[in-house]
Amino acid sequence: MRIDAARLSSRLFALLATATAGLLLSAPLEPAHAADAWPAHVRALYDIEFNGINIGSFEFSSSAQGDTYNLTGHAKLSALLGAFHWKGQTSSTGHFTAAGPKPSGFAFDFKSNAKAGATRIAYSDAGVTSLTNEPPVREKPGVVPVREQHLKGVLDPLSALLALARPSGQNP
Repeated sequence: MRIDAARLSSRLFALLATATAGLLLSAPLEPAHAADAWPAHVRALYDIEFNGINIGSFEFSSSAQGDTYNLTGHAKLSALLGAFHWKGQTSSTGHFTAAGPKPSGFAFDFKSNAKAGATRIAYSDAGVTSLTNEPPVREKPGVVPVREQHLKGVLDPLSALLALARPSGQNP
């Protein structure tokens, strides 16, 4: 059995982004003092299991000071007695607005026994200002290309998680 690490990491990233973006639409923030409602620090550690066997972990942490935030995530996976391993690290920085988090930068790096890569995104008030992928993403038939209008009013996956975890009096 051959596992395509690049396809797996792209799918994990796309799944996280799609799920969080869909949930964001139903979770608006109150307009007044939105930055005050964010916790100063959050740390979450998840074990990843497949059929009852631990194959890795994911650690998420956030810190907020004033109207700025810094988010990080680290994931490690190992399967088939170490024949397949994958490590990923992601980070996001930005600031809080009345409408929610507004990212300024995003980074995602991954490495497996088959491939390594990175994604960098820079933001401004107008949306995404630059996007780089190493190695470059090849266009594939049937895949909708990202256009300029797709890069307006978007969040990176970590900022989207932060928006979902905003305290609302309920346990997120």
